[in-house]
Amino acid sequence: MVQKNKLKEVHLTRKEKLEGLQMVYFYRRHPVLAVRDILGLPVSSPHFRIALKATWFCDHSVLLLSRGMMKSTINAVVSILKSILYPSRTQLVLGPQFRQGRMIFEDSGIEKILSDTMGMQVHRKGFGNRSCRTPSKIINKGQNDVWRVHLKNGSQIVTGPIGKKGNSLLGLRANDIRLDEMRDFTKFQVTKVIHPFANVLSDPFSDNEKTHNVIGNTFMYCGTIRYTDDYYYEIIDEYMAKMVDDQDLKTYGFCPRLQRGKYCVVEFNYEDSFSLQKGIRRPRQYTVSVVNKLLEENKLKFYFRINIEEIESGKFSDTVSIEDWLAENKNVPIKLGSKEFPYLLLQSISDSIEFEDHDTPNADLLFPEYLNEMRGFIKSKDFSAPLEPLLSCRLPTVMGVDVATESDKFGITIIRPGTTQGNMFDNIVYAFAKSHMSYSDMLNKILTCIEIFNVVLFHMDKRGGGTALRDMLREPESNNFVPIVDKVNDEKAKNIPNGRDMLRLVNASAEYNTVTVSKVKAMMQSKKLYMPRMVSIHPNEELNTVYSDLLALRGQFGKIKSRPVGGGWRKYYVPDHKSTDESLEKGYKDLFSSTMYAVDALLSYCGKNEKIEKKKVFDKMPVPRMVSVGPIIGR
Repeated sequence: MVQKNKLKEVHLTRKEKLEGLQMVYFYRRHPVLAVRDILGLPVSSPHFRIALKATWFCDHSVLLLSRGMMKSTINAVVSILKSILYPSRTQLVLGPQFRQGRMIFEDSGIEKILSDTMGMQVHRKGFGNRSCRTPSKIINKGQNDVWRVHLKNGSQIVTGPIGKKGNSLLGLRANDIRLDEMRDFTKFQVTKVIHPFANVLSDPFSDNEKTHNVIGNTFMYCGTIRYTDDYYYEIIDEYMAKMVDDQDLKTYGFCPRLQRGKYCVVEFNYEDSFSLQKGIRRPRQYTVSVVNKLLEENKLKFYFRINIEEIESGKFSDTVSIEDWLAENKNVPIKLGSKEFPYLLLQSISDSIEFEDHDTPNADLLFPEYLNEMRGFIKSKDFSAPLEPLLSCRLPTVMGVDVATESDKFGITIIRPGTTQGNMFDNIVYAFAKSHMSYSDMLNKILTCIEIFNVVLFHMDKRGGGTALRDMLREPESNNFVPIVDKVNDEKAKNIPNGRDMLRLVNASAEYNTVTVSKVKAMMQSKKLYMPRMVSIHPNEELNTVYSDLLALRGQFGKIKSRPVGGGWRKYYVPDHKSTDESLEKGYKDLFSSTMYAVDALLSYCGKNEKIEKKKVFDKMPVPRMVSVGPIIGR
């Protein structure tokens, strides 16, 4: 690959030119190798290879993939490869909302792959970055939220808001259109707005019909499962019917040399490999004889369906191990007795489902095995942050606050994000729990932690006096403190110009708790969240108190109980250690609750839920007199 600005300095012979064209032609026929050699991405997982080949070699393809199966990443990879290997082609990436296309451009791959900053890239040769017209600024953010990535060969990748009638994208034409989260598009948007976008020829000025459409315009519909009939499943049924219609195959045909086909449906469905309720709407499935007929007679497999049992049986052992595939699958199952079900499937089940006694979650074994692994974690030169409790911190942190009065314990948990310290893991650096605290004591404790730990965002439970404490933080009596506001949920906060927008009130409903517990579990299972290792007792009395609270928190992770509350949601609690009745939901649950809020704040800070400006706060705020800043342990 030769850059345009170096053509005058490079003289290619005819043989070298032919070899270069042969490589381009080779990569057009072998997209999996192109992903590895040009983009530097691993292609070990079987579902990634199958989905990539299907959408690459078929003009009309549907990808029905479970959540976490890298749908958006596949969308980004195909768009980049098509733009690099085929000059003067326009790739249109759309979502039902603009944030979906923006996520594909920023978070799920296009910008990161082209800038060689995606974590999974095994070797960074910079081919994608050098193919961009402006390598230093990959995304061109134009008017009306229309984003473009321009390549030097004349190709471009475009996304923007579709709206109800596509007013923002009027006049746009594209050779390849890919719709992400297809299940949220309406039939009118697809047929009346998006389909006309593809009314474009490769060479409209030529009289030669063969050059009008050298390679046909393509559509790719991508989405997750849904348990109701809608337009998305109408397209799936239509495509699958055409795939097995011999007359349709004779009409459109395919090129055996390029293995091109007209229609293709790919279903990789991990969540639906378990059936919890009769009558769930599932995609239409064809028998093995039909698939074999397509393989034997037409030498092309149009329809793929793989489930977890086929991988565990070793069918794909030559390409990927079970552990690698399960690591790539981001659906962390929840164990119900002897069976495991992904949480995202459980939340889709109606309230009428009844759990049997042996299906109640074995919450006693929710976290301890991962805590034991963390206990043996030893700091190495690759990690800059010591896994030990701290009394202060200069790096940005996030905090969770569980407000409680009287005999209940007021709890605080502080997490230091790994992204701020150059690591791939986040670690808990501070925990605090105390009962019988007044509002003034809780207020001073929160302000103290914000200052000495450089907290940039914290989530606080609105129950148990959380709303009243929010009002005190928003309107402090002392002029020495900067108002802390929640501009997302508080109308009064919007009228405070100098307030620090760093507070979020949490409505700890059963839905919120179930979702957040699954996030905490997923982070600990993937070794993304670590707890400090326990070392010998330190002579510092305040540090020993922090150790005691962290030990209590570690114990709570192993004692979490839960019970169903309807709608697939569960209530989580830590029973009182003094009582033999496990139904009691009082006692030492406060530290675990504050940890849940801290993890939620961590994901928000890292851009999972909303974008938070990462900057140091409270630069001018003095340290309260009642607290002395102690040493940074481990530094």
